[in-house]
Amino acid sequence: MKLKVLLILLFLSLNTNAQYSFTESQSTPMNWKSIENDFAQVIYPENYKDRAIYMANLIEHYSKYVGLSYGVKKPEQVALIYRPEMANPNGFVTLAPRRTEWFDSAQFSSRLSSLEWHEMLSIHEYRHVIQQDIFNKKTVKFFDILMGDTGQQVLSFLAKKPWYMEGDAVYTETKYTPAGRGRSPRFMARLKALLLKGETPTYDQFVGGSYNDQLVNWYIYGYVLVSYGYKKYGDQFWNVVMNNVTARPYPNGIVGAIENSSGVDFYDFYYAAFDDLRKEWIGDKFNNLPISEYNVKTNQYKNGANLFYVEYDLDNHYRLIKESKDEKEVLTDIAYSEDFTRLSYSKDYAIQSQFLPHWRYGFKSYSDLSLISLKDGDIKYITSGERLYNPHFNKDGSKITAINFDKNGKWIIQELNLEGAKLRSITNSKYDFLEAINLNNNEVIAIATRDGKGKTIVKANYSNNRVLELVPPTYNNLYALNYDGNNSVLFEAQYKGKIEVFKLNTTSKSLEKCTDSNIASYSPTFSNSNFYFTEQTINGKRIKSSSLNSCRSLGINSLVNRSQYFAKNDPSDSYNNFELIDIKDRKEIQTKNSNNYTEEDYSGFDWRSATPHSWSFFVGNGYGLSLYADNYLRDFSWNVNLGYEASENSPYSSAIVYYKRYWPILSATVDLRERMVSQLASDSDDYGWDEVAYGIKVELPFVQKHNLYNLNLSLSYQAEQVMTDEYIQYDTKVSGEADFIRQSTTLSLSLYKDFTTRSIISPWSFSLLGIYQDASTNDETGLEDDYRWFGSFSITTPGLFTNNGIKISVVGEEYGDGDNYRFQPSSNEFMGYAYSRGYDYFASKKYLKSSANYLFPLFYPDYNIAALIYFKRIYMNLYYDITKAKLSDTRKSIQLSSYGAELVFNTNILRALPVDFGVRYIHKYETQENEYEGYLGTSLAF
Repeated sequence: MKLKVLLILLFLSLNTNAQYSFTESQSTPMNWKSIENDFAQVIYPENYKDRAIYMANLIEHYSKYVGLSYGVKKPEQVALIYRPEMANPNGFVTLAPRRTEWFDSAQFSSRLSSLEWHEMLSIHEYRHVIQQDIFNKKTVKFFDILMGDTGQQVLSFLAKKPWYMEGDAVYTETKYTPAGRGRSPRFMARLKALLLKGETPTYDQFVGGSYNDQLVNWYIYGYVLVSYGYKKYGDQFWNVVMNNVTARPYPNGIVGAIENSSGVDFYDFYYAAFDDLRKEWIGDKFNNLPISEYNVKTNQYKNGANLFYVEYDLDNHYRLIKESKDEKEVLTDIAYSEDFTRLSYSKDYAIQSQFLPHWRYGFKSYSDLSLISLKDGDIKYITSGERLYNPHFNKDGSKITAINFDKNGKWIIQELNLEGAKLRSITNSKYDFLEAINLNNNEVIAIATRDGKGKTIVKANYSNNRVLELVPPTYNNLYALNYDGNNSVLFEAQYKGKIEVFKLNTTSKSLEKCTDSNIASYSPTFSNSNFYFTEQTINGKRIKSSSLNSCRSLGINSLVNRSQYFAKNDPSDSYNNFELIDIKDRKEIQTKNSNNYTEEDYSGFDWRSATPHSWSFFVGNGYGLSLYADNYLRDFSWNVNLGYEASENSPYSSAIVYYKRYWPILSATVDLRERMVSQLASDSDDYGWDEVAYGIKVELPFVQKHNLYNLNLSLSYQAEQVMTDEYIQYDTKVSGEADFIRQSTTLSLSLYKDFTTRSIISPWSFSLLGIYQDASTNDETGLEDDYRWFGSFSITTPGLFTNNGIKISVVGEEYGDGDNYRFQPSSNEFMGYAYSRGYDYFASKKYLKSSANYLFPLFYPDYNIAALIYFKRIYMNLYYDITKAKLSDTRKSIQLSSYGAELVFNTNILRALPVDFGVRYIHKYETQENEYEGYLGTSLAF
């Protein structure tokens, strides 16, 4: 019990001191408006009132359904923030303050379903609002009173699980809409492969992750567990479970709550859910296919003797491969997503879209096109600042057809040349286009959506923007067009619990089914009289080919009529056998009560910005009272602290106000504290004074991404008026006072390549932190003026073998001529060393520390000790540190060096807290001493 309390307190301390990334918190500057009904206050940019009305009406419509299983008949009003400048489809519900945020998008991929995007958010995210609200009672309510929103967040993290929240939301979207994820075989395809492969992954593997295999996310296994609970124990089961959790919200509390509510051991509950699925799917097992390491080969293109495709495994990034006969060439690593990305090929190039961030604002992003040479793998971005999706080359490879989510929020077909210049477009007021491929010089075949009623395949014309439907609207999740250059297209669609490849004649509208899958077939491409496709297997995905003569005729209604394309007894699309519930009149939903909504200005300076949403009794690394407030847009916030700072063992109080709407970011601070510092060559706090400081800070952040490489840059300047008096030395008062102008300039830069799944550190990275601080005064009766330089530099590179890494770092600090003014610490490494490992810190005039580290994995044990600790990875770090420190200008430098090894355990504590701990061997070179110590955390991970 003491261990649990200690870990909870540790988490609370970390959580309440978490710093939000300013570059991920705001939209670009714009005028904001709001409307509201009984269920939602929609906050949106100017000129989006029609969209806001639609969202408010959707919330009102689903308010009748979304809380029924929890006994909520009329949900409380929630703030809904509409972010129309995002490129990636997403939405979330959160606290601090309580709100839901929706990114504008459409179902341009097959990842989610064919349900209209805003309708998907209005049921899925709204369910999260209900989960959040019903959680805030009993013991949780006490923590809410004690800590505000932070109290709820902490207990939700510890006691609930993301798998429950997301699984329950997927269950709800599936039950109350005609096309939730649970109705698509694609959703559980990888889970089906895992279960057909053999044993069910353990609960700890799902919750804590694994480096041994590619498991499924919590949406998927959560949907299975939530569905099983409802099916086995009735509609009130999870309501009873949550009542148990809110009464006893301890770490891993949901496990005990399930046992109390079901009357069975949790593991019997858990394994029974997946065993039932395996029994249903066992007829689709892969006979004579041996189990192997997880590997994906997909998105293929056959060009003569060469086969191009994308490959992925746990040790590598996604890579573009060129294969001919027995030779295999890696052309380049690429930023690829099996959910959102597809490569299209010409004779010389591949083209893809990639999500890219705005350089400053986190709620604005792009989807730009990159051209990849099939000769040398060179990658070139041909667009900038666009939202383009599903690009396809035309027949001769001279032009590109893509979907353009334009600045007016319309989804249109866009033609571009190879330099990225826009040529022609197709716009139709009735259709949003999701994917398109050239049929001839003037026509395209496209997947589109009309009136929010699923997807349809159409023929569209550049000359007159006319659209002809070839396949009627359907909630079948159509995707991945490929054209043969004559009059046929291949595409993916669901059929009888599988994802299959179909062929459509664009002239006669005749349909043929071309695969008979065990699980799923994806990404079809023509190759003369054959076609290639990707097959889902127990080991990942593999490329197969088949003759077009094997395709068999099927009526169009087989993809349109739910009774024909849904399986009757396959859990892949009918796990819960829900009845179809659909909105009767979507046009009415879009405009209902439009005259009753009053549009008001929203400045961001309302009651929410003035009222604390959270408070805490952990201040910095000490204790006290902290108050936190943010407006709904998170571009204005403030924080007040009254407490006791552990690092200097002294009381302090402070207030800070942030204004983050523009570039630069501005903040104003007031800080009052008692300073206790070490004088040179001392390791004890023997000198102190009272300090009052107030000032401003200006920060200039910059973010950029290119393929797999990320650049984060920040330059800041802070100026403060500092007043000092009440000096004390060795517990004796000393006369004097001094007023300072304290200035600080900070440059932070990091450039790194994305991690692979098994990376311990980034395979390539460079980071730099430079800080210059100056405290100047004309007073002569108190502290002397002084300055300080602090800098750190590090690089990482691959090691000699797979997943090995090298990290070289240099850290240094230098003070000016003053002897007694000490600046506050630049960094506080938790249980780390400022000097070489094994040597305690003491105040010095300057020091320079260099470190070399070599990291390599040892084991991926996936081993748990009950519910206490789960060991995910064990790795070794060999290190050498050398530090040269100078105590004063008149004394010689001293050298401190050490070398040794660290055995590091990546673990998950209580199925809630990811904690790294290790055992360190230290050999101090100068004293020839050997030491052993345990430690928490590591500063090695870049």
